[in-house]
Amino acid sequence: MNSESPHFGVLKYSSMNIGDEIQSIAAMRFLPKIDYYVHREQLNRFKCKNKPKVIMNGWYMWQVKNFPPTNDIDPLLISMHVRRRIRKRFIRPKARKYLIEHGPVGCRDLDTEKWLNENNIPAYFSGCLTLTLQRNPMIKRKDYIIAVDVSKEVEDTLRKRTQRPVYNIKRHLSPYFNQEERYKIAKILLAVYQSAHCVVTSRLHAAMPCLALETPVLLLDSNDNNLHNDGRFTGLKELCNIVKENDFLSDPNSYDIVTPPAIPPYTLLCGISLLKLVRNLQDITMKILLLTPMSSPN
Repeated sequence: MNSESPHFGVLKYSSMNIGDEIQSIAAMRFLPKIDYYVHREQLNRFKCKNKPKVIMNGWYMWQVKNFPPTNDIDPLLISMHVRRRIRKRFIRPKARKYLIEHGPVGCRDLDTEKWLNENNIPAYFSGCLTLTLQRNPMIKRKDYIIAVDVSKEVEDTLRKRTQRPVYNIKRHLSPYFNQEERYKIAKILLAVYQSAHCVVTSRLHAAMPCLALETPVLLLDSNDNNLHNDGRFTGLKELCNIVKENDFLSDPNSYDIVTPPAIPPYTLLCGISLLKLVRNLQDITMKILLLTPMSSPN
């Protein structure tokens, strides 16, 4: 391999949340090849003479002491969420310097953007990179309903209100799957989302891809996800059809699963705008070569 040619990488994980892999699949679409998988929780240990260009999107993080990354990564800081519990430690001097040098930081949510700007770290709201996922034309719409991380009461209610098959999916995946297997499962899950009649979920990582794939989706406001107080949802929940879980359980008209409402057109525009933003970031940051996104993963 020519050492002068650019090298590319995406993040990998050892979490139980398959939503992490979906974030990296969204990033892969903008890269001509994948040379390296860089562990999100071991960014400070990555060593590579080729200095790959890495899209650093997603959720940060469990091991805050391992941020910032080494200088062997050429980063594109976009679609990042920093969880509230680690924020004071996350922007210690070394990390602050890194974010400023490689910024402005594209934030997945308004809460992260506000926090960074309040701490004099240039940031902007980019939205979630999974909104740029594209439909696979080979995958046809089917007649089943997918419930992702919902309560037993919601699952039972769905079955009572429809003759369609209802399948319950959990986001947690055994850590004993290797990385290749996890990406395969994530791609299968995206295909399942795309072909569903509709999806009912309490999880952001399920709702955002469904919006991009034009699958009708209901985001439940439940005690489990703390939707209105969790900063992860700011700027993104507004794109979704939202119903409080108690209202959904008590009122069949709160969301029509027989003829679910279509994806709001402004939601698709948000995905298109983000796609254009990522394509044009080479001119803005001079950090990373971005090519036209490839087709959706098979």
